[in-house]
Amino acid sequence: MNYKPIRNKIATFSYESLVGLLFNILKTQEADNSRPHAFWHPLLLLRWAMEFSGSKYPNKIATSSNLARLFKQLEDLEMDHDTFNLKRNGRLSKTFTILAFQQFQYQEKPWFETFQRQYVLYCKLKGSHDISQSFEDITGLSIGDILSILKILWMAILHNAMPGYRYNGSLGNEPLFMISDLVGKEKLKKAIELFSISRENIKTIVSQDKRLIRDYNLQVFEPSIFTIRPFFKYKGSLHLPHKDILNHTANHFVYDFMKNRDDKFSEDLGKRLEKYVEQGLQENQISFQSESQLKKRFGRDCKSVDFLIEEDILLECKAIELRPYANINPTDDILSSEMSKSITKAYAHQMMGTIVCIDQQFEYFGIILTYKKMNLGETQDIWEQFLERETLAIVPDEELRRKLPYINLFFIDLASWDLVMQIMKSKKVPLKTILINAQNARERKFGFYMHLLEYKIERIDLEYLKSDHPIVNI
Repeated sequence: MNYKPIRNKIATFSYESLVGLLFNILKTQEADNSRPHAFWHPLLLLRWAMEFSGSKYPNKIATSSNLARLFKQLEDLEMDHDTFNLKRNGRLSKTFTILAFQQFQYQEKPWFETFQRQYVLYCKLKGSHDISQSFEDITGLSIGDILSILKILWMAILHNAMPGYRYNGSLGNEPLFMISDLVGKEKLKKAIELFSISRENIKTIVSQDKRLIRDYNLQVFEPSIFTIRPFFKYKGSLHLPHKDILNHTANHFVYDFMKNRDDKFSEDLGKRLEKYVEQGLQENQISFQSESQLKKRFGRDCKSVDFLIEEDILLECKAIELRPYANINPTDDILSSEMSKSITKAYAHQMMGTIVCIDQQFEYFGIILTYKKMNLGETQDIWEQFLERETLAIVPDEELRRKLPYINLFFIDLASWDLVMQIMKSKKVPLKTILINAQNARERKFGFYMHLLEYKIERIDLEYLKSDHPIVNI
C-alpha cells in the first residue's frame, strides 16, 4: 500500500468541499470527550487537501462516503508499516516508539512551569550563542513574546481561563485582542504569520522545513504540520483545526523552530542544560562535582561526565533527539547509528571513564538527561536494541561494567527532571531512592517519567524556575 491512490482521489475533489467535511469531523472529535479519537488522520488529510485537492478537472464535491473511504485507505497505509508486524520489527517497544512519535506529543499537557522552563533556559541562562537574539533576528519577536502568546492561547483554549471568553471550537477574536493588547498589533501580525499555514504557503513551508518527513507513505506517523503551524488560514479567517495540537506547540515550538533554523542552537542548548541542572541540585542542596571540578580532581585526561552527584550518581546532559525518520523506522541499525555519538558515548565512554578515574568499589547509577522524551522504551529496551552490542565492544572489562550495570542507567527528559527536583523538595525523597523505586517497580513502564506519577505532585514551585517575565511567570 502507498499514498498515491489517496493522493489521486484527493485530487478529484474540490478544496472547499473536502476542507468543509474534514473540519466537521475534527470539530466533532474535539467536542467528544467520551473516547479518544485518531484526529491525526483528518489532520493529515487536511494537509494533503492543501497540497493535492482540485488538481484534476472537473472537480467533484466530496461526500461523507468519499471521506470514509479516504480514512479506510489511510488506515490501510498505516497498518502496512512494519510497526504492526512483530515478526518483522521484532520488538513491541519499537511499535510504541513509532506510535509515541505519532500520538504522545498531543498528550503531553503543558502547565505553568512549561513556559517558565523555556524562558529560563533560552533567555535567563547565558551561553556562548545568544539563542534569544537569534530567535528575534529570524522572527521579529522575542522568545518572551512568543511564550506569552502561547500561554494566552493555552489558557483561553485548553483551559477556558480567560474572563468573558469560552472556547467553543472556534478560535475567536478575544484571545487575539488580548495578545494585541500585550505585544502590540505589529507583533501580533508577525505571530500570526509565524503560526499560520494555508493552501497558498504550504509548499514554501514544506520546502523550508528540513525536519519534516519527505516520504508521503510515512507522514501518517509524523506529528501534524499543524503542531508548528496551528493557525489554518481559510476563506479569510484563522481556524484552529483541533485544540490538542496546542499541547505540542506550547511545549516545543521554540525548540522545533530553532532546531530547524539555527545550526548553533543544539550545541549551545547542551551547555545551558548543564547550567539548568546545576540550579536544581543547588536548590535541593545536593552535593555534586561538575565536570571542571572532576577534571581538576582526576586530571584533564579523565573522561568526565557533566556531574558526579553524591559520589555515586553520574549525570550527563545530551541535547539530542531522534531524527524524524529514525522515530518512524527505529531499526537496531538506525538506532545504533543515531545514538553512537550520544547515548553510547555517555554510558560506555564518559560514565565508565569517570568510574575508572574515581577507582572506588561503589555500585554507581547513571542518568542521561535529554531535552525531550526519547520514547525508546525503558533501559532494558535500549540495551537490547543497540547499547549492549556497542558497550561490550568499548568496555570488555566485565568487572568495570558491573560497577554501573545497565539496569542502573536512567533516561530522563528535562520536564521530568523538574518533577524529580520537586519530589525531592516537597516529599523529601532522595534522588537515589527515586531511581531505585523506578527500578524496582512491579510494572514496566514505557518511560521513566511514568514512574513519577505515583508521587502525585500537583504544583511545581522550584525557585530556579521563576522567571522575570510578567506573563510567563504568572
